Amino acid sequence: MIPIAIVFGLIIGRWWALAVAAVAWAVLLITTTTIGVGEAFTFGAALAAANAAVGVGIHKAVAWFLRSVRAAS
Repeated sequence: MIPIAIVFGLIIGRWWALAVAAVAWAVLLITTTTIGVGEAFTFGAALAAANAAVGVGIHKAVAWFLRSVRAAS
């Protein structure tokens, strides 16, 4: 779960990806009967959103760094 959500956040790089990751991961857990409905939308969705936030944060930081380097030259 952790690498999938982080990579999704890295690739998309937008904050709305947190909601998409949370819902998509919860739906995946429910459809594969890995976890129940109540647990999936609370714990699983929260973890997916947190991991996607790490990916989006890294994407934003790298983009900011590259823009500042480009502006300085």
